[in-house]
Amino acid sequence: MSALDSQASELLNPLIQRSLKSETTRPCEFALELLAKHDPRRAVIQIAATLKTSYVTAERQRAAALCAELDVPGADRLLYTLIQDLTAAESADIRLEVIEAAEIRSRDNSQLAASLAEFRTAREQSAGDDPAAAFDECLVGGDPQRGRQLFLNHISAQCVRCHRVGRQGSNIGPRLDDVALRRDAKYLLRSIVAPSADIDDKYRSQVVVMNSGKVVQGLLLKKDDLSMTLADAQGQEVEIALADVEEFVDRKVSIMPEMTETLSRRQIRDLLAFLLTLETEVRPTAR
Repeated sequence: MSALDSQASELLNPLIQRSLKSETTRPCEFALELLAKHDPRRAVIQIAATLKTSYVTAERQRAAALCAELDVPGADRLLYTLIQDLTAAESADIRLEVIEAAEIRSRDNSQLAASLAEFRTAREQSAGDDPAAAFDECLVGGDPQRGRQLFLNHISAQCVRCHRVGRQGSNIGPRLDDVALRRDAKYLLRSIVAPSADIDDKYRSQVVVMNSGKVVQGLLLKKDDLSMTLADAQGQEVEIALADVEEFVDRKVSIMPEMTETLSRRQIRDLLAFLLTLETEVRPTAR
């Protein structure tokens, strides 16, 4: 299809139509992208049909995201309808794409802007004290494989600096092998976006004020009569001589940074999807 598109071939349109009926996700997605490029009005009709009939999350998400690229009235009307249904369970897997598309299109459409603002206001009013409520579009629809790569390899997030899954990672923070058996999606999302909200006492950070005025913050790993060792937010161990310490301050704050400063909402959604696959019970090591 890409070759026919570059040649403006008459064979492209029939191939697009056949590919839209494909049971394989990627050809169907690419065909929809090409239809949006060449016939935006017909693409809107196809997007609406895809969202109504498809059960493939990736297909539905790409269809919803394409609304941002279609500068035709039909696309904005469809987006308006989708925003009205954002709280419906059947829209959960495309909620993030709808919000992102609406944010783009609302720059030129006051009705979309007002509808999106109304949705956000209603969500804030029902959120209470839950810091993760503003990220509920990340609860469903993530890709576990992409999330696994983020967990293991993201340069800034570096989850494995503090957490362990299987043989990979560190034991500074809690092991996560069975976290999906112990915690639900909302709790895990809150742990990602607001890690200090539900922190276990043994993972509270300690602030150490040195005689020099330097301040060191981290998780206490060990302490004896002469020194203490903290793990900082980068997972590095810092040894401090007690003779150099002026003051200790316990804080109910996690050393884990809020991932909203590092990851996009799509990445947060993928990371959560990966964590929800972790259901391997960890057996105590035999002595």
